[in-house]
Amino acid sequence: MFSMPTLDSTRLLGLFLIYPSPGYLKTRMAIEFGDDMAAKLYGEMAEKVIERFSQWTENRMTFHLYCHPIEPLDRYRNWLQRDSHYLPQVDGDLGTRLDHAFHGGFSQGAERVVLLGSDDLEVDPELIDYAFSRMDETDIVLGPEDHGTFYLVGARSFEGVLFGGLSLGQESMEEEIEARVSALGLSMERLPDRS
Repeated sequence: MFSMPTLDSTRLLGLFLIYPSPGYLKTRMAIEFGDDMAAKLYGEMAEKVIERFSQWTENRMTFHLYCHPIEPLDRYRNWLQRDSHYLPQVDGDLGTRLDHAFHGGFSQGAERVVLLGSDDLEVDPELIDYAFSRMDETDIVLGPEDHGTFYLVGARSFEGVLFGGLSLGQESMEEEIEARVSALGLSMERLPDRS
């Protein structure tokens, strides 16, 4: 007999999203294909990822779309045509926006929050489940990539600034995060690399 998963409101999955406007995203892709094609490709990837995780999280956990402020939330709703929880990202660097999303999730009752980009077709539900399960034993999970960024970050409640002002895109990024995690008295685990 098939049973529906039980909603666990203590877990929140959030996707960071930017409106697919030419010239505002996917710098490496734009260099190769041009701004218009990069925006089109990003939009298609984001739609697939949002569809996958929207269906998967239904009745399992809270699901938010954190929308970059280059466009108002109504533009995102009109683009995606789905009943999702749209929240604005704050202005600032990516780290500041991550900190804000984490603290917002914690203030709404989430005990564990996982954030990822909306265009990563390789992240699957099993990896998300694994990240949440690792937070039974560690405070922060980080899925690093080879160009000084990360494909996924998860946290159980923390106070203060963890990601704001980081040197994202620099080789030193992971070391900076480790130092901040240690200074806050937290623990961290690396997820599998994707090089």
